[in-house]
Amino acid sequence: MRIKKVLFVALVVLILIAALVGIVVYHFFFSMSNLPEGTFIKESASPSNEYVIKLYLVDGGATVSTAIRGELVTSTGEKRNIYWEYRVDTASIEWKDDHTVVINGHSLNLLNNDVYDWRRQ
Repeated sequence: MRIKKVLFVALVVLILIAALVGIVVYHFFFSMSNLPEGTFIKESASPSNEYVIKLYLVDGGATVSTAIRGELVTSTGEKRNIYWEYRVDTASIEWKDDHTVVINGHSLNLLNNDVYDWRRQ
């Protein structure tokens, strides 16, 4: 009976450690909320001025290529990252309508909370 309790506790501890490692890996390597800030390069407002897209150039230094980070700012002031493209150093923004923006050829519908992240392509 005692061995079953020890095995159960060991299994629970291993599962908790695995979950914690998974959360840390996701946060630091896949989450859009933890991207480097970068240097501001341009912004564009939607036709209705409900949204503003701000683009930043992220210089990776000597060992990592440059990237573009796109931040959505809503009329309420809410900010969130919606665009992350690696190995580029220029960007274009084109609004198709009030809720659809094309950044470097990637179309994002803001009503659907679309994001572009090169790591998930």
